[in-house]
Amino acid sequence: MKKTALPKPVPPEITVPDTELSVRVLKSSTCSTLSGRSTLTYQIGSTADAVSVIRLKSNTGGGFFNRDWIELSVIRSLLESHPAEKQVTSFLLFPLFKGKSANSPAFLFAVLIAEGLVTQSGEKPLIYHKGDTEPFFTEVEALMAAEGDESDCTADATVSQGKPTQRKKSSEKTLA
Repeated sequence: MKKTALPKPVPPEITVPDTELSVRVLKSSTCSTLSGRSTLTYQIGSTADAVSVIRLKSNTGGGFFNRDWIELSVIRSLLESHPAEKQVTSFLLFPLFKGKSANSPAFLFAVLIAEGLVTQSGEKPLIYHKGDTEPFFTEVEALMAAEGDESDCTADATVSQGKPTQRKKSSEKTLA
């Protein structure tokens, strides 16, 4: 007799983000991808609960990516838990994008380099190490404390708590 498999429960570390959050954009900026072949636009924002978040907004190249907002505290935790003597790669960010576009971790890694959270080794150009995170987080706190223009709000935000999210597999692509 064939046994019927019961549906597996959703592990507690998987969350389905709330899609009705409002995020105030604190900063929009651009940086090159790791390959240097295209330019990424990213945003840093703040939720109504004063949670700082970051997301990839657009890519001038053809690479697909995920646009979900990610809590900066989770990125900070990932970086702080990484041994200082070991090199840092975009693989550190893969848990944030499980089931999402494979480009997203490398694109976010390029953003972290642009913001100084990850620095290039002076000895070897393709080796990266943790940077000093304090200047970046101090800047974000200052931006959060500043008065914001309501026109900076986005109502269609999805905020990921940095845990893998369980959603339909679909990639998003922006056209330049």
